[in-house]
Parts: sequence; C-alpha cells; structure tokens
Amino acid sequence: MIYVGIDTGLTGAIAFHNSTAVQVYDTPTFWQTKSNGKRKRIYDPFLISRLYLPSKKVKVVVGLELAHARPGEGVVSSFSFGVGFGIHQGVVGAYGHQLAIISPQKWKREFFGKGKSTKDDSRYKAIELFPYLEDKLIRKGDHNRAEAILISEYLKREFERGNADKLKYLPPIVAKK
Repeated sequence: MIYVGIDTGLTGAIAFHNSTAVQVYDTPTFWQTKSNGKRKRIYDPFLISRLYLPSKKVKVVVGLELAHARPGEGVVSSFSFGVGFGIHQGVVGAYGHQLAIISPQKWKREFFGKGKSTKDDSRYKAIELFPYLEDKLIRKGDHNRAEAILISEYLKREFERGNADKLKYLPPIVAKK
C-alpha cells in the first residue's frame, strides 16, 4: 500500500510513503503572466495528476489536509488555497484512489500531543522519523514538505492500528465486514 500525504497550498507538498521509504515533492506550480504584466503563481493540474499515476499492483490511499479559510487571510489567498484543495480531490477521485480528509488537529496530535506545535516542530519531527530526508527539510520554508510527510505517516499508522474505517472519506466509503 502507498500512503500519500498532502499539505495543500501553492507552496504545499505531496509525500508518498510505501512503509519502507518516503519521497516528497513540492506541489507542482508555474508562473503565469497576466495582461498587466504581473506574474502570478498557479497550480499545474497536469503535473499534479502525473504524480498520482495509478498502479494496478498497489493500493493507494490519500490523506488530504482539511483546508478552510483562516481569520485574517485575504479572499484571493483563501480562494487559491481552495482551488488547490479541489484539484487534489479531483485528481485523486479520477484515479479512483481512496481519499481521506484529515484535520490538522488530528495528525498533529499524533506527533505533538495536545499542545501547540510550530512549523519548525514539524520539520524536526519529520527528520527524526526519516533522517535520510534531512537534506529536503533543511530550510525553514520546507515545513510544507515536513507536514506532507507527517500526514502520510499519520495515515499509515491509522491503517496499521485498524482505524482505517474511522477516517473521513470523500466520497464516503462503506467498509466491508
């Protein structure tokens, strides 16, 4: 089984975890020049879809971090975040992979308890769990990669504990007894 963790956003990341190794990629984006000459960073749905190429031999389950507007965030920023959330849902659904929506509170509680955690805490925890990925988590800005890695690890642990049927899926999946 491959567990995929997604930290949504233009600077987000996607982690693939096959129980023995983890690979992490920045969310594919590109720069678009608007009619006024300004450049705008946007999602690259084609490259995002290429990351999820289906495997007939291996089951894929995806954990997408729950995205919603935050107080103080601008309308354009919130909309862009939602667009990324929707692109991931669409691509995962098109390939027929299971999609679990995971709140930040759930996966963070797994690694940091009930207290608050920082972006750096996520980087340090990911390095602790997967030291061979340290070179991909060196910069402060690599916290999105770390969070995608931790989401994939959280998903893996929930499946190993037998809690797969307790995750919130889109569309809802009825577990077979």
